[in-house]
Amino acid sequence: MKQLLSTISLTIAVLLGGAGEGWSKEPSPTKNMKKFIIAAENGDKNAAFTLGGIYSGTLGGGDFTDHRMAAKYWRVAAEQGDSRAIEMLNEYKNK
Repeated sequence: MKQLLSTISLTIAVLLGGAGEGWSKEPSPTKNMKKFIIAAENGDKNAAFTLGGIYSGTLGGGDFTDHRMAAKYWRVAAEQGDSRAIEMLNEYKNK
């Protein structure tokens, strides 16, 4: 549960431009993406799944669209048993 809450917080931070930044400042997606990458590399399957969504363009407005990276992170999450990631990989194969 704690890991899920952490992932949700990171997702909100990416989509809103980062915690601690004023609304008038430009968001820092690179900084926020690094947080997700570190979490995913440390075994957070929710972070890996979220990165897949960001890279696929389904989360975050498509600024980071890279379908190979989306598949990479969904694969990481799928290898950890994330059924959502498995579903997304199957969808990508069928396109």
